[in-house]
Amino acid sequence: MNKGLTLTIKSIASFIAISIVSILIVGVGGFFSAKRSMQQATFHALAAIRESKKQQIETYFDQIRNQCQTFAQDLMIIDAMKDFKKGFDTIAQQLNYSPEQIAEYTQNLKTYYQKEYLPRLNANIETAETIQDYFAQMPEVTKLLQYLYISHNPNPVGQKENLNTAKDGSDYSKVHEKYHPAIREYLKKFKYYDIFLLDIQSGSIVYSCYKEVDFSTSLATGPFKKTNIASLFRDVQEAQKIDFVRLVDFKFYDPSYGKPASFIGAPIYDQGKKIGVLIFQIPIDQIDKITMNDRKWAETGLGNTGETYLIG
Repeated sequence: MNKGLTLTIKSIASFIAISIVSILIVGVGGFFSAKRSMQQATFHALAAIRESKKQQIETYFDQIRNQCQTFAQDLMIIDAMKDFKKGFDTIAQQLNYSPEQIAEYTQNLKTYYQKEYLPRLNANIETAETIQDYFAQMPEVTKLLQYLYISHNPNPVGQKENLNTAKDGSDYSKVHEKYHPAIREYLKKFKYYDIFLLDIQSGSIVYSCYKEVDFSTSLATGPFKKTNIASLFRDVQEAQKIDFVRLVDFKFYDPSYGKPASFIGAPIYDQGKKIGVLIFQIPIDQIDKITMNDRKWAETGLGNTGETYLIG
């Protein structure tokens, strides 16, 4: 074979080989450059989503802080706090039930705990609770009010707030019939889980809109004294400023059947004297709608299964 031809073939082959290697290098480099660009674009998009969710959450919490503070200073709430406290303190004496009647409504309430409350709670917690955990030191006023507004309430679990009055003739029930519809309407309008009024001295929940088993208990001495709502009550109780507002983080809460619950509270003042505490129970569903975009992940660029989480 002609040497010149051999050299030409070798030159062409070398050129082709060099061209292929160059193309591969450029291609691989372009691939990784494009990959980095896509990753950066994705991270920037996720950062934008994070900041957007953060802003929405902060706006939501600012809103409920303002609502809690404003509602605590509302004249209706101030009057309701005073009237519920008086009714709470006098209902047992006013009704003056006989020992037989007391035994009857106590048994009725125990049946509610055994058949309605405890099965729902124990299905959501690791260590099952018993009726003695609640009745061992339950005051008579708690038994009476929980009987009238929970166990003897004809509405099913989850709808106890629909009862305006127990029609027992007490001042408490007259007060409840007067204020409960307006407070319930406020709760539904702003989508709170529950609204509470507490006596500043005893920590007794003299009013609850939703009527779970924390109703009429004391957050100072009762079965829920170690919960986050009790911690919130103590913070508001000790606060010195009239415009004080405190939010506590989500924790599992037995009265809501072991579901996570967060609370926000503010003091109630009457002519410069602190007389009570207003507390909102914050619904986790509202937080979930913001962080999860109401499960419509694709619409915010998170694909079919993307999720965002709120920490602290």
